[in-house]
Amino acid sequence: MKLQELLYAGLFLMGATACTGKSVEVTVTNDSETDRNGELVEIYREHVQTKLRTYESLVVLDESGAQVPYQLTNDGTILFPVSVKAGEEAVFTIKEGTPETADTVCCGAVYPKRLDDLAFENDRMGWRVYGPGSQQRNYKLYGYDLWSKRTEQPVLAKFYDMDRRLNEQKAELGKEGKKMSWEEEQKLSYHVDHGEGCDYYAVGPTLGAGTAAFISPSTGEMIYPWCYKTCEILDNGPLRFTARLTYDLVVSDVEVRETRLLSLDKGSQMVKCTVWYTNIFSQLPLAAGVVMHKGSDQVDINADEGYAAYVEPANETNGTNYLGLYFPERMDEIRVQPLSENEEEAAKGGATGHLVGVTTYSPDAKFTYYFGAGYSKHGFGSAQEWFDYMKKFAAEKRKPLKVRLK
Repeated sequence: MKLQELLYAGLFLMGATACTGKSVEVTVTNDSETDRNGELVEIYREHVQTKLRTYESLVVLDESGAQVPYQLTNDGTILFPVSVKAGEEAVFTIKEGTPETADTVCCGAVYPKRLDDLAFENDRMGWRVYGPGSQQRNYKLYGYDLWSKRTEQPVLAKFYDMDRRLNEQKAELGKEGKKMSWEEEQKLSYHVDHGEGCDYYAVGPTLGAGTAAFISPSTGEMIYPWCYKTCEILDNGPLRFTARLTYDLVVSDVEVRETRLLSLDKGSQMVKCTVWYTNIFSQLPLAAGVVMHKGSDQVDINADEGYAAYVEPANETNGTNYLGLYFPERMDEIRVQPLSENEEEAAKGGATGHLVGVTTYSPDAKFTYYFGAGYSKHGFGSAQEWFDYMKKFAAEKRKPLKVRLK
């Protein structure tokens, strides 16, 4: 080989080595007063790929060189968990490589055979959003339902399978002119905790576990949305679940389209929700809240810090659910709103009112808030522990982790 050819070959190898050795350094700084453990941070994928000049598969490494699980989200970010002590920083490296398989803990699905339920979960809790099948049967289920989990593994698909098998067995007995005993039904029902959690939360014609609704300026009553019209799952794990839903409702005799964007991250008790509306032409009071049930009026409201929390009545078999709300923007008011005289059906179901944050919605605006829950059998031994969590969550949202690329 000629000297010139050797030189070109050497330059080519040097260039190839330099290219494969490229990396992006990500520094995450925690300026808050609390340690942040397992919190998800996100950076734009395009920024990383531009620096690396590659669109191939990537790996995220911590300071020890170990791989960190990550997710590429529908809105173009790289999402990964970090743990950073108060007042300190942590450095991560992103480069081309083959990522290890990450366990999926945030996931969801639509269940057409169960009246089009959208059910989603993470390693902490689960939620249900009622679909067109429920509305077609005129079931008055307006708000979010809650799955009380006591396992970090996905379990909602299993719960729905339990429900399917229970209904099949009841149907077979019915063909023989028999009925299943209450004791046998309880053994097979997902409404009873058998070790992994259950669904024993009561929704009915209320806001349930965190829905938003307009308040009529003339009557002061809630203008409840009903069941979703369309649903699109945008992210389905391993670290984040995201879905976009649409609703049709009537506000002041005008047909309105509501769009909701729901997002749930690994490790969080809280769901991020952004709502916006078409065909709204004037400012209207908009509330987001959780239903309160007979037997408990225990709340913790801190309007200055933007959060509110509520303790559900305890259930002797299944435990206690704790509900919470966080509002990034200052609300007009956070209050307890009793049911109106026209909400007899909700009252019969045990509801007494709602804990709500109220804001003034302007046309074409987007309103973002967080709703969430905790469970006495999964990390929250008392109401005070839940109140402390909500206070900490609000403080951390007000002081997010800082991320910079190099």
